[in-house]
Amino acid sequence: MSHRLRSPRSLPFRAAAAVPIVAAFAVLAGCGSPAVAQSESATESVGAVDRVEIEADTGSVSLRPGPEGSAQVQRTLRWTGDQKPEYTQSVSGTTLTITARCPVADERCSTDLVVTVPPAAASRTTVSTGDIAVDDLTGAQELTASTGRVTGTGLGASPVAARATTGQVSLRFAAAPPSVDAEATTGNVDVRVPVGPVYQVQAQVTTGNSRVEVADTPGADHRISARSTTGNVSVTHG
Repeated sequence: MSHRLRSPRSLPFRAAAAVPIVAAFAVLAGCGSPAVAQSESATESVGAVDRVEIEADTGSVSLRPGPEGSAQVQRTLRWTGDQKPEYTQSVSGTTLTITARCPVADERCSTDLVVTVPPAAASRTTVSTGDIAVDDLTGAQELTASTGRVTGTGLGASPVAARATTGQVSLRFAAAPPSVDAEATTGNVDVRVPVGPVYQVQAQVTTGNSRVEVADTPGADHRISARSTTGNVSVTHG
């Protein structure tokens, strides 16, 4: 299943989940003619998937758990003038792939996504400008934000890699992960893991403070790497 959304002249409302709802209103663009700010929202069920791959230029991405055997995508596209995001969504096998691009990199274009997947689903999510939030998923996660926060809560016993160039990285685990790789260039890094298992811990800070309350056990099966160039780093139980 594959489709591409384009900006129509007009689109009547119909009571179907995948039909977008478009709203438009005028905003002043400097001293010239008013530009039209528009938004388009839709919700679509996409069937059973066990992996999600997302690439978005601007906007927020939220990944949440849902029933086994089904997935759902809620999307809201916002744009001004002719800067509508170019959105594509497809499923190949059990992998859901979403791409949201802006014709011009500015604030007049964004795509917000709420993706509901089975709890064990894995993801690779990349956002240029915007926040990434993953809640209560037990699959492996690879999360990257150039400018924005990366947050994971209730994460399970799978590898997690999270990076932010400018922004905070915060990861909380409900089960001990085999490996954690958390990094921020400018921003704080906070990793919290369950009490019990032993961990091999590496925490590095160039400018900032380091707080490590999890004992470092060389050779341990569970490994944590937390790094920040400018910011604080904490590795604690919780």
